[in-house]
Amino acid sequence: MTSMSQAGYISQPVATSETSGSEVGIFELANIIRPTVPFTLATVTVSVGGAVDPHSHGVREIWMLTHGRGLLTIDGERSVAQAGDVLYFESHQSHQITNDGDLPLRFLSIWWQP
Repeated sequence: MTSMSQAGYISQPVATSETSGSEVGIFELANIIRPTVPFTLATVTVSVGGAVDPHSHGVREIWMLTHGRGLLTIDGERSVAQAGDVLYFESHQSHQITNDGDLPLRFLSIWWQP
């Protein structure tokens, strides 16, 4: 069995607030698990009526929705996403989510270089 210190237990992310009504908490994994890691992990909370601004980037990304629901836009196409959904975004694919529900929208975001 591996102890928590050997496994690289991380209790709290470094939180940053967005003006669009979302909060992103990025976990500092490098030097805790090993000097370099192949991905970055973050928690995201979008307040009711808030949004993650439309964006694209050179990394691939997965969102795992854990609470709430929202209006998802991928390359201009809209659909509903909700708790339990897992979403994948290819590099340079525009994506955004707006919390159109009654509760905060929460998800994990994992991204990595292709």
